[in-house]
Amino acid sequence: MGSYEETVVDREVAGAWLTFRVRVADRLADMPVDDVLALGLPDADDGWTVELVVTRRDSRFEALWEWDDEQDRPQARHGRSIAFGPGSIDAYARVISDALESAGAVHPSFVEVLAGDLVLADPAEPTSAPAPRTPTPESVTPLDRADLQQWVERAVSERLGFEPPVRDDGSIGLARDAGRVDIRVSRSRPVVEVWAVVARDVDVRKARKRLLKLNGRFHFFCFSLIGDSLVVATTVNAAPFCSAHLDRAIDSTFGFLQDEGARVRAKVIRPRPGTPVALGVDEDLLLLFGMSGGRSDLVIMARDLADDSRRSLRRWRDAAIEAGKLARRRTASAEGALQDALLLQVIAWRKVVSALDDAIGEITDESGAAA
Repeated sequence: MGSYEETVVDREVAGAWLTFRVRVADRLADMPVDDVLALGLPDADDGWTVELVVTRRDSRFEALWEWDDEQDRPQARHGRSIAFGPGSIDAYARVISDALESAGAVHPSFVEVLAGDLVLADPAEPTSAPAPRTPTPESVTPLDRADLQQWVERAVSERLGFEPPVRDDGSIGLARDAGRVDIRVSRSRPVVEVWAVVARDVDVRKARKRLLKLNGRFHFFCFSLIGDSLVVATTVNAAPFCSAHLDRAIDSTFGFLQDEGARVRAKVIRPRPGTPVALGVDEDLLLLFGMSGGRSDLVIMARDLADDSRRSLRRWRDAAIEAGKLARRRTASAEGALQDALLLQVIAWRKVVSALDDAIGEITDESGAAA
C-alpha cells in the first residue's frame, strides 16, 4: 500500500481518466457519419507516440492505431482497423483511453486533439493574480507590542512556508523530532522569547545542582525550573527586530534539544519506581558506552555525567573493566557475526575505561593545582 499522498494522486488520476472517457463517449454519440476524431500522444521529438483516428461509418465506428514503432501494445493492433457496433460507445471510449495509457499517457492532460470537435479540459476560470508581498526587511523597529507580534508571525510564516497556528496568548509552537520550541512576544519588554521544555517530572534537587553548570556552559541560553520541568530559554532583542536573529535562536534551541536534550534528561528526570537498570550496569555508564565520538568527547561526557565525582568515575571504571572481561570471555566460545560483535564490545569497553582514567586524572590534577 502506498502513502497517503500516493493514494490521493492515484484517485485524482483515475478520476481524470473517467472524465476523459465520458467526454469521448459523448462526442462519439454526436458524431455525424464519416466524421473523424483524431487523438495523439506527442513524444519528445515533436512526433507522435501514437495517433488514434476514429471514423463513424453509419452505425459503426472504425479506429486506426498508428504507432511510431512496431512494438506490440495491449488492446491495439498496428495498422489495422477495429470496428465497434452500436451500443458499445462506452466500451469503445475505454478502449481508446486504455490505448493512450498503454502508449505512456500518465494523465489525459498529455493527450492532444488533432482533428475533430472534442474539449478535453474546461477552460480555466480567470483569476486575479495575488498582490506581490513586500519582502521582509532585514530589520524593522516595531511601533508597539501588537506590531512586533505581526512581524514575528510573518517571520515564522516565511520560515515555514505557511502561516502557523497562533494561540490565544500570541505564542507560536514549532515541532521537530528533537522536541518542541515555543515563541512568544514579551509583555513587558521589546524582546521575543524562544523557549523549550528540556525535561518534565524532574528530580528538583538534582536539577538545581545542574542549573549552575548548564548556565555556565551554554552562555546563549538561560536554564530554569518551572515547577517540576527544566526549561531552556533565550531572547531576541526586538529594538530593532531582525528575523535572521529569530531564526538563529530557533535553530540554536532545536540544536540544543537534539544534541544535549537526552543527556540532560538522563541526569535530572526522577526515576520511576520499579524501573530496572539493564544488566545491572549504571545508566550513565551505558550512556558512555553508547557514545559516538573521540576520546576527548568521552572524557568531557564522563565528567559531566559524574559531576566531577572521582568516586563515581572509579565505580564506573571498575564496572566497565568487568563488562569488558565478560565480553572477552564470551568471544572465546562465539562464532561468526556474534564473535565479531563481541570483539567490538571489548574494544568499546576498553575505550570507556581509558576515558574514565583520563577523567579521573584530570580532576586529580585540577584539585592539586587548586590546592
